[in-house]
Amino acid sequence: MNKKFSRIFFGFALAFAMLIPMFATNASAQTTSTEITSVARVDSQFRLLRTVLVQTETLVGTPRVFILSGTMLGFTSTQLQLQASNFGVDLSTFVMASIISREINVPVTRIIQLNSSGRTFGQIVVGLGAPVSVTINSIRSFINVFTVEIGISNGTGTTTDEELVALLAQLIDLLNTRFTTLQVRLGNLSFEAILIARLSVETNTPIDVIQGLRSQFSSLTPNSFAIRMLLASSISATALQELQDLGFVFEDVNIVTPLGAARALGAFGIPMQVFVARVDVFQRLVKSDSSGTTDPGV
Repeated sequence: MNKKFSRIFFGFALAFAMLIPMFATNASAQTTSTEITSVARVDSQFRLLRTVLVQTETLVGTPRVFILSGTMLGFTSTQLQLQASNFGVDLSTFVMASIISREINVPVTRIIQLNSSGRTFGQIVVGLGAPVSVTINSIRSFINVFTVEIGISNGTGTTTDEELVALLAQLIDLLNTRFTTLQVRLGNLSFEAILIARLSVETNTPIDVIQGLRSQFSSLTPNSFAIRMLLASSISATALQELQDLGFVFEDVNIVTPLGAARALGAFGIPMQVFVARVDVFQRLVKSDSSGTTDPGV
């Protein structure tokens, strides 16, 4: 699937990031205690992510790990393997670089280069001004997905589908409230532009495709359209089917309900935990995009 990461609302962030030299020679003297803490928090979560990915791979095998990771990022398993292989990095490094890349729209190549040059991911997040709380939440979302997978494999899974459906319902309610607030504050046109740009990044879908679908289903609220896009992206990544061909996702009035989404996911063998994580990360990222450089609370 073709990827286009140029964004009206993110272009300045990229240019600004490239112009500012990271970690000058006197950086240690100027580093604040807050920055040191932020670096440590991010690096700690990355180490945990790497450990959990290795544990999951040992228990359920490499193909399953790539399927779950790819679906979380909106890639097919094959696309994810090719991307990581082309960059010459392991899966955990590519996942982490992708998380940071998406948050501030810096090319993933740049993140991997910085990491290869000796920067830790915590240093990269702080140096490029990525939202620390959102970054940590995104990492934890991956960790939670694989922790659940490990539990299922060990026969110790404690989270039921009913509980996940209830959690998804809470997240959808939060997303609805948050989007309504942002629409009022920013205006419909500005908010729609931010929403479409973020959906393009999170689903690895060209922005013109997102715009076309939005025009085609203009009667849907932004909240409903976003849920459908994330659901279609999850299904297309797993089922190897083009997102825009999944018409039932956009046309079925029940698909946007928590139970309807759960049934659709189950039909394609996609764990509910994956979709719950994607919705949670997405609504936080939209808030962060809408708030400029303000790091929203977690």
